[in-house]
Amino acid sequence: MLLLIVLVLVIFISGQVRKPLTRMVKGMRGHRSVSPTGAAELRFVTATYNEILEENQRTHSQLTYEASHDTLTGLYNRSAYEMFIRNTDEHIALLIVDVDKFKKVNDTYGHAVGDKILQRVAEILRQSFRSVDILCRYGGDEFVVIMTRVNSSMGQLVLNKIAHANELLQNPEDGLPKASLSVGVAFSDRQNPKADIFRDADSALYRVKDAGGCGCCIYE
Repeated sequence: MLLLIVLVLVIFISGQVRKPLTRMVKGMRGHRSVSPTGAAELRFVTATYNEILEENQRTHSQLTYEASHDTLTGLYNRSAYEMFIRNTDEHIALLIVDVDKFKKVNDTYGHAVGDKILQRVAEILRQSFRSVDILCRYGGDEFVVIMTRVNSSMGQLVLNKIAHANELLQNPEDGLPKASLSVGVAFSDRQNPKADIFRDADSALYRVKDAGGCGCCIYE
């Protein structure tokens, strides 16, 4: 009888404590949620662990998002751009996008309106480019677009996109002041592909600025 009681206790402990505890430890080591099973105390501990795990995952996701995104526009930030441009080995086009006379906009209408214009520019860029293209707010009133899987034969397409974006900004329907973009573009298959693509795109941008802005120039 004593042996039978001991056997029942062993089976109970194994089913209600040891096995659930082993599964819980394995899940914790793998940073996974654990199904509450076993004794009431273990179920309580498991439920508490799952709540903490979910909160940590939410916090981690939020911190990861904030580390790589611009809070005003929701686009990728400069740090994310640096990572993307280092790791891309595709045929790309790099666009440097500058909002014309943005300081004057802030001085005339205030920073709140300036922020809304930046958000409007970000939204137009989202509408203008593909989901596979990478849109970044580089800083201040400057944006960067990395168009993936493209080559210089698509230059006219890029020019058309920027012309349409400027048409929308020049004819606002949301009560915001008019705005315009100056854009410099460099393709990875340009004549000097070994050179700094950002510098070449920036050189094309300044050609647009020198010509009065509101336009797009492709580096050749």
